[in-house]
Amino acid sequence: MPPARDVADGECVRLWRTTDERKRYDDFATLYALARALEKLERAYVRSSVDAKAYERACVDLTSKFKTLRSVLRDSVPDLDRFLETYGARVPAARRRLEAGVPATAEHGGAARGTEAEGRAEARAVADATHCFIGVMDTVKLDMRAKDQVAPALGDLLLALCKVSRLPNDFEGTKCVRKWVLRLDEMRASEVLEEEETREFLYEIENAYSTFLASLGG
Repeated sequence: MPPARDVADGECVRLWRTTDERKRYDDFATLYALARALEKLERAYVRSSVDAKAYERACVDLTSKFKTLRSVLRDSVPDLDRFLETYGARVPAARRRLEAGVPATAEHGGAARGTEAEGRAEARAVADATHCFIGVMDTVKLDMRAKDQVAPALGDLLLALCKVSRLPNDFEGTKCVRKWVLRLDEMRASEVLEEEETREFLYEIENAYSTFLASLGG
């Protein structure tokens, strides 16, 4: 981030001198706005001012956009907390949601229930999670190892797992996927998983998938 300086009363300050600098400040403004929007959304959900489905759609959208821009600004904003503090963005709920990686509706889905409709919803959730597991593994096996190729599918997998209500909150497979989501968050969009990282990734995701399948028989 550009260093701050004292400004005299009435002084007109030009924030940029070049087109690149202007674009960077525009990106800063967008990142700030996304964080504030996510904070407001989280608080609206807690107050029941927005229904669960609308909240979930908006949360996934805002989180995805924030993470995409964050990866672009990795060099300019190496410390996100410092950036938010510098620009006066007090967004604890948004920070918590970004760390969780999924909407609150998925994170706190609760235990499985017994109605026929809920049984169908659970079956769909299991099918979605299975599909996402296979998609993630196939993506990497096809040598698509760039962050912007792997991260979207991995994020979908995390969300899908969190919607399978029969899984315990401390399910190891979910922990594994969340770990890799956070790891990819630290990478730039153009960065790729190195060979050793790819082997580790596939090994852990395949183990998580096996554990997931085993849990379905219980």
